[in-house]
Amino acid sequence: MDNKKDTPLADIIKKYGLKTERELNAHIQKRLNNEKVIKTLSEKSSLQAKKIVQLQQIMEIISNILNFPTKNDIANTSKLVIQSEEKIDSLEENMMQLNKSIEDVKRLLIKEEKEGINLQEDKQRNDTLILMKNTKRRRG
Repeated sequence: MDNKKDTPLADIIKKYGLKTERELNAHIQKRLNNEKVIKTLSEKSSLQAKKIVQLQQIMEIISNILNFPTKNDIANTSKLVIQSEEKIDSLEENMMQLNKSIEDVKRLLIKEEKEGINLQEDKQRNDTLILMKNTKRRRG
């Protein structure tokens, strides 16, 4: 078959499909805009919500009996894990600060020790010089 011959048939099918889609959408909108339908659906959905809550409670009981973790158990455990990770991060930061402080104190002690040694050496030199001067004076 020729592509030119297929085009009119495809156009007819496309137009018919679009028309049918519009009609179905209009029909659905008309049915959904009915206040009675909306009220009924609302009532049914609240009943379904109650049944879902009851099922969750039953599943909680069964999970406890069979010793399976529930969704709430997993959520609580996840929260605890996150809190633990935050505390560990905080402890790591504190340890790094303590290590830095210890290194600073070590550097200060080493510096003071070196200065103390230098002061001792200076004092010994001065004492030696004084002794030498005193010795020269006594001789001379």
